[in-house]
Amino acid sequence: MRPVCQLLVSFEPDLPYLLTFNRSHNDWLAFKSAYIDTSSFFKFENTARLRKALKRKANEAITRLLIASIEPSEIIRPLKTRFARPNSIVLAEFDRLRNILQPTDSHRDICLFGNSINNSIATLQELDHVYYLYNPEIVKNLVEKLTPRYAIAGSPTPPGK
Repeated sequence: MRPVCQLLVSFEPDLPYLLTFNRSHNDWLAFKSAYIDTSSFFKFENTARLRKALKRKANEAITRLLIASIEPSEIIRPLKTRFARPNSIVLAEFDRLRNILQPTDSHRDICLFGNSINNSIATLQELDHVYYLYNPEIVKNLVEKLTPRYAIAGSPTPPGK
């Protein structure tokens, strides 16, 4: 028979894991979303999940808070202050949109193209920066990538025409 201490140490509750987060502002939204969706656990469970998930710079930012055993929401606050940089995330999304591969007329390519755009839109909506979607440079860049068959349907027309 195993001693009680070994049983307690070997017991690991089956908690949903958090994404590993080290410092990338591009990964912040996914990490925050995963945390919020699964934050209804006990304080010690959420703290344990944060200890496991936070690496390198993110861990350095809150090491003392983990030791102090404070509320997990108080641990998330400095992470948000340091890593949730909406403007950097928006610029990264714009770079991603600029570098989307030009689709062919195949259904698969058009779907992948549309999905990439929808993902960027969802990111901008999550950040409450939807107004960036009206950037004429991005719209022009995306429409120019379309084949003539789709470009006509997607091209913005001036008002009154």
